Amino acid sequence: MRAVKILHCADLHLGARLKNLGSRAAKRQQDYMKTLELIVTVCKEEEIQLLLIAGDLFDSSKQSNELLEEVRALFASIPDTYIAVAPGNHDPATVDSCYEKKGFWSDNVIIFSGEMTDHEIPALGVRLWGAGMTEGYSLKSLFHREQSIREAAAYDDEIQIGVLHGDLISAGGRSEYNPVYKEDIRDCGLQYLALGHIHKRSEPEWEGSCCYAYSGSTEGLGFDETGEKGVYIGLVTKSSCSLSFFPVCQRRFVRCEIDISTVTGTKQAAAFVRSFLQVQQGERFERHLYDIKLKGEQKNIWSFDAAAFLAEFDDVFYMKVREQRQLSCDLEQLADEISLRGIFARRMLLIKDKISKDQFETAVQIGLKAMNGRVDYSEDYET
Repeated sequence: MRAVKILHCADLHLGARLKNLGSRAAKRQQDYMKTLELIVTVCKEEEIQLLLIAGDLFDSSKQSNELLEEVRALFASIPDTYIAVAPGNHDPATVDSCYEKKGFWSDNVIIFSGEMTDHEIPALGVRLWGAGMTEGYSLKSLFHREQSIREAAAYDDEIQIGVLHGDLISAGGRSEYNPVYKEDIRDCGLQYLALGHIHKRSEPEWEGSCCYAYSGSTEGLGFDETGEKGVYIGLVTKSSCSLSFFPVCQRRFVRCEIDISTVTGTKQAAAFVRSFLQVQQGERFERHLYDIKLKGEQKNIWSFDAAAFLAEFDDVFYMKVREQRQLSCDLEQLADEISLRGIFARRMLLIKDKISKDQFETAVQIGLKAMNGRVDYSEDYET
């Protein structure tokens, strides 16, 4: 049975400014390009016949000529792989975008613009379907030519594959980003629909005879996009679809909570966290980006020094830390002390029933920390 080998990716966001990463932004931008280079290398090594890019290849329609030339050259370097691009809401196919540059892209690149159209690839026995956003918003679904797809599928033995950037929703739902309805997928006649826009990867699912999936973004864009990122690779036939996830990201965003109840100082806390990350993230843990919350009971009185802690991680690409330990104490017992802490404890016990439990506990912790050392207005520290 005839089959086509595909690689499905989306949401590469090349050229993203990443201002939230400060001095690390430029290096992180290079990561995005390295990821595209890896995808192209995989296409060569795995003999990928069809590379599907389901939108937001670029972070915006306005990119430097240098970046555009790099992408053009990479695509041209795999002439045996057909490349289908469906522009998304971040990089719509506007009249002045790179997608509308005549003669710019190599012959193996297919750009979809506007409503759904088809492109026949006789060499692969594939009829490719796609649509491209032409502005940042689209209340109207671009995936509305399913009747034409059904007719094409009914009269020939070509493999029908679609590529689209859109928001998958149920009947009656609304979206500003090209709504794609599951009911339309069910009867569309495609064998596979490659989707982009949602940055979290979905497992391949079936609606009727059509398999569809979000490959997710190829690199996390923030701490709300944690975990491994990558692409789907596999074979599509007229009656089957077999895809496997392939990780390609250069770095991962990692969020973790670490209990440091047993440590007795800032340097010891840093050593404890380093050991924890090496076990959890592997020997090359320092290449990732971390948002760390230090928790636990502060049984031994010592003040956390954020600057000193982060200095122990100067080899880590990016890290921010929040210290949220809870001081362990008996407020009733503390109230018997003839001291400033005793006065504070007695005052707090007087108002205990007048405020919420959360407010009371927060006030107690801030007050005790103030008497044991330093209280920062912000608990977020970055390096």
